[in-house]
Amino acid sequence: MEIPSAGNQGEMRLLMQKNSKFIRFVLYSPYVLLLFLIIPGALVFSRISHVRLPFTVTTNLLLGNNICLLLSLFARLLHYLAGVRRGTRYGAGLPRRAAALDLERPGARLREQLASAGYRFDADGSYGEKRDLGYLGTTLIYGGLFLMLCIGTWDNLRQFSGTVIKGPGAAIDLAQAGKYYHLITGPLASPAGFPLMKVTNQIFPDSTYPMGATEIALYGRDGKRVGGAFLDAVKEPYRYGGYDFYLNSLLVDLALTIKTKGSFDNNVFDDAVKLRPLYGNKAGDFTLYGTFSTPAGDDGEAWYDPAHNIFRIALTSKGKKLFETDYKFQAYREKAEGNYVVSILGMGHWSEIHVVRRRHMFLVIAGGVIAALGLLMRLLFRPQRVWLEDSVGGGCRVRFVGKKPMRDEQ
Repeated sequence: MEIPSAGNQGEMRLLMQKNSKFIRFVLYSPYVLLLFLIIPGALVFSRISHVRLPFTVTTNLLLGNNICLLLSLFARLLHYLAGVRRGTRYGAGLPRRAAALDLERPGARLREQLASAGYRFDADGSYGEKRDLGYLGTTLIYGGLFLMLCIGTWDNLRQFSGTVIKGPGAAIDLAQAGKYYHLITGPLASPAGFPLMKVTNQIFPDSTYPMGATEIALYGRDGKRVGGAFLDAVKEPYRYGGYDFYLNSLLVDLALTIKTKGSFDNNVFDDAVKLRPLYGNKAGDFTLYGTFSTPAGDDGEAWYDPAHNIFRIALTSKGKKLFETDYKFQAYREKAEGNYVVSILGMGHWSEIHVVRRRHMFLVIAGGVIAALGLLMRLLFRPQRVWLEDSVGGGCRVRFVGKKPMRDEQ
């Protein structure tokens, strides 16, 4: 067996020291965790300051960043959990901030006195520490952060947020992505397996339902009803199979044309206008409202009174009102008002329904509470550690972190 030379032994010790420093950097240094804030921080900065970044922050990049942060937190959590059962938890590594104290008494005697005061020493007796709740606090910090980020990342992988615009009539197949007006899905989510949905009733905004309401029914592939609910825009959503169904709003699509008198063309405005519920019924019986602009730059407004089926149309140019008129739908083909002729060729009414997968917010909040409790424990209970080194003449040198250990020998 070859015995390592003095040079080789020195190289081995240097390598172990380097490895120890690297491991301590990974497991203890706060800068490691701060590295993972660079990408999301840059994204937030670019959004707030409208500065273009030299790289593109994609969903996959954020996901990879979160996974690496998760692995780092998991490694630290395992390390601290393993240390809970060890006699000395922090390890004998000497930090730079340790204070030094020279004593005339022997190290063995001081060791006995500190041991009786609650210090636990390693095998060779040169390092000791007291058990403190601060170590458990650090464990709780990493455990809480890991729980928060793990659940949040899992929810992002499976996130589903889709909006459909549907009126009364035939059912819509929610399993088809093309049926959604707006759809956001995570890498592990899709609408596959969703039921069919039918809007069976709509209630326009009134004193009972200030933002309106919609009744929906859900059907399986065999045509059997599997669920349904009455959705009120201001109340709790309907929960079905891990998803929430919200009524975002009721919509009215108005096919509006405006022309000047004597003109055969719709030379002022000819387009659809979308109306949404007014908050608090601020316009009397008119409970839905929308705005539009003409090609010439004039500002238009439209109100709808569903109880009497009446629209109110107003047009303003540079602060000067050109006209305002009430138009009873389907009562006449067109209506003249001043120098203008208004006609409403059609109207559609829809329910804007939002389908979203529920997130595990209780677990996320629980993780935050655990981490906050751990931080409080870490701040209140500081480590108490000592390093003993025998000196020439029978004395010893004591290096310590935390309270002065000599207080504990009284």
